[in-house]
Amino acid sequence: EQMPLEYSLRQRDKRGYRYPRGESYEDVIQRVESVIMELERSTQPVLVIGHQAVVRCLYAYFMDKPQDEIPYIEVPLHQVICLEPSTYGTTEERVDIGPNTPAQPPC
Repeated sequence: EQMPLEYSLRQRDKRGYRYPRGESYEDVIQRVESVIMELERSTQPVLVIGHQAVVRCLYAYFMDKPQDEIPYIEVPLHQVICLEPSTYGTTEERVDIGPNTPAQPPC
């Protein structure tokens, strides 16, 4: 409502749209490439806490999703997404950690 032109531009190209003085999903994808290489080399579990755009990019990479899908990947608040790479792909488990969630065992 406050910025109808920006809203319209983002709706047309959500992955390529760059916010004023901000970054696009394409910028984020490029920025997290070096992080992905470090994660690939890790032999220990890694906890990543980040903004939804960053988490979407990392999730898409490890779950082998097309880049066009990145802006639409569901990343709910108050949820841990556990990804475990293996020889045959990556398994996923989601754990709710919201304020009204009963205690659950970790991934």
